[in-house]
Amino acid sequence: MEIHDNRIKNSSLKKIKKWFGLKKAIKTLFIFIAFIGFGFGCIVYGAYLNKTAQTSVLKMFLIRLSEFDFSFIPKSIKSQAVEINEFTIDVNFKNWEKIRYLRERALVSGRISEETEEDVPARIRFQNHTYKLVLV
Repeated sequence: MEIHDNRIKNSSLKKIKKWFGLKKAIKTLFIFIAFIGFGFGCIVYGAYLNKTAQTSVLKMFLIRLSEFDFSFIPKSIKSQAVEINEFTIDVNFKNWEKIRYLRERALVSGRISEETEEDVPARIRFQNHTYKLVLV
């Protein structure tokens, strides 16, 4: 009668299983960290968009997607093909600084109030014509 020693085979099989299990755990950990990083990045980017008041475009995009309204796609494609004529808005430095100051106050308070609304004179130059206007 011959007796085989299965302990050697089992131990090498266990080592292989353990090695593959470790590899799978590392992959799972990497994927988990990637998802956490992506989520954190989305939160930070959302906070940045909110701080700079750029969320309106994203908000409208998400609302239209949730309503299954894809009419913005052909409009977006058409708008890429439209040629816009060049024009220039002239604002003197003092008034430009006033606009910047009022914008900062509105961003800090989170809204545009009557205190942050002031008329600022400016000019638009378009096709060799100059038009006076008031920025509100």
